[in-house]
Amino acid sequence: MFRPLRSREKTHGQLLRAELSESVDHARRAAGYAAGGVRAAVGPRLAPATQRARRTTARLNHTRTEEKVSSRRWPKLAGLLAVGALIGAAGAFVLRRRRQQQWEEYEPMEAVKAEREETATQPASE
Repeated sequence: MFRPLRSREKTHGQLLRAELSESVDHARRAAGYAAGGVRAAVGPRLAPATQRARRTTARLNHTRTEEKVSSRRWPKLAGLLAVGALIGAAGAFVLRRRRQQQWEEYEPMEAVKAEREETATQPASE
């Protein structure tokens, strides 16, 4: 009459995704623990330098005027845009090359040519 509800089996992709997300979570936690340990060990020694750096940064930010900041903004933006374009072009080049190499593995003509050469060099045995 009634069928018991079965839980849906997960696909390989779903299982892999779950495992990878757990691995990433564990790596993040380990990095956080390591950073906390470093902060506890090194923090007291660097506290005076950190305070000086904060005061200096605050003083420099206070002395800047809006005109200087706005006049320097466009060249920096153009530079960042150029760097982003270069990184994007390099990534596209690498991706294209990888895809091309993947398809070369499936190229049937190389196997066919090798087979033809092999049969052409063997004498007919009758």
